[in-house]
Amino acid sequence: MCETNYNENMNFSKLKNMYIFRIKLKNITPIHVGGNSEDSVTSKNPIMRVSENGNPFIPGSTLKGLMRSASERLAHLFFDREPCYLDGDKACAPHKNVKIEEKIKEIEQKEDRKISEEKIYNLYYDELCPICRTYGGGSIASKVKFEHIVFPANTLTNIREGIQIDRDTGTVKGNRFYTYEYILPNYEFEMVITAENMTEENLKVLALALAQLQGNQIRIGGMLARGLGQIEFISGTVKIYDFSKKENKNAIIQTLLGKDTPTENKTLTEFLEKVL
Repeated sequence: MCETNYNENMNFSKLKNMYIFRIKLKNITPIHVGGNSEDSVTSKNPIMRVSENGNPFIPGSTLKGLMRSASERLAHLFFDREPCYLDGDKACAPHKNVKIEEKIKEIEQKEDRKISEEKIYNLYYDELCPICRTYGGGSIASKVKFEHIVFPANTLTNIREGIQIDRDTGTVKGNRFYTYEYILPNYEFEMVITAENMTEENLKVLALALAQLQGNQIRIGGMLARGLGQIEFISGTVKIYDFSKKENKNAIIQTLLGKDTPTENKTLTEFLEKVL
């Protein structure tokens, strides 16, 4: 099902496949995802809330960031190339631009003409690390999208007091009292991930993070050193849609008309066992 041609891997104009992950989780300790202090009169460190109705929520960008970091932690076990971490000397060439521009000029001088977009796509893809090929970065689009997690309106929150300690002296650092808001434990919520045009490499990168999520090794939000953000995996499912085969046309049309007919249904465990 997974395409391997470099140009196809970078081409988002043609939908080849789609994976929809639905993962049920529960916070077993409080969660704090910091919001705008100007919007709160109760704490200098409030949680994020939907502006329209005030419901607590966790942005998709936060979820994507923690899952990307989880993939980076184990990438060395499966790929020869280290993650680029987006900056510094190890950054992928597309984030620096210099190396790619030099290659383009070199090819154009040799061939005495402008090179095609297809070749430019291939040059970019060659220089990307597996993490950036999956999660994107800079001018490179991401293949995975994370929906916001929005908690119900009746979600209970609380305010906790804290104090900053001077690491050198072990004493209170001046008048460093502060407060922060958090979501109380034992709320169930769902993480929804949509992945498109995934290659075997892309699937493996994402699976590295999903496996850690299933193993309760990922925390969400801030104040982690204070024990916040611990989550528990409850269940996970994967719907797989294969748009690359003409024989799947009728099922695809039914899906587009609102009658969900995935090519395959798997549990998250089944998916991980196949991919890793």
